[in-house]
Amino acid sequence: INPKYVYATWWWYILLTLAGFGLSLISFGPIPKNSKDKEPSTLQNPFEIRPSVLFALLFVVLTVVTGFVKDSFGQSGIITLSALVGVTDITPFILSLVNSAQANFSIITAAIIISMMSNTIIKGVYFGYLVPSQRKDTAIRFGILTALHIPFIIASLTF
Repeated sequence: INPKYVYATWWWYILLTLAGFGLSLISFGPIPKNSKDKEPSTLQNPFEIRPSVLFALLFVVLTVVTGFVKDSFGQSGIITLSALVGVTDITPFILSLVNSAQANFSIITAAIIISMMSNTIIKGVYFGYLVPSQRKDTAIRFGILTALHIPFIIASLTF
């Protein structure tokens, strides 16, 4: 991984982590006592080979797609792709960006933050769907956390 991106963005990650942690401690409403939410029936071993193969496949696909988008659509294509890729695992996308030899520093850092924002939104949607009794609370928390990403995107584009 190209260390210059870590040095430029580490403080953003810490601030967003602290904001997310703080939001997780705040209760926006009463917690229902009789929840009819479905609980997972089985747990899977996180060290199975299937997640590793899926990650490798996503990494290869996103590396190819990122290169194609960058060559075909330029910087605006990278920003758009970063918003769309949030519905998947963003790690392969971020790794393909930071390992790119010909990359604009401010666009890459903005794309990283945007992909994190879109991933935060989709996680809120997933959680709201899976735990309907907490939808309002989830929407408020994830909405605030998503809004907190915006100043970081603007700041990254100005550097």
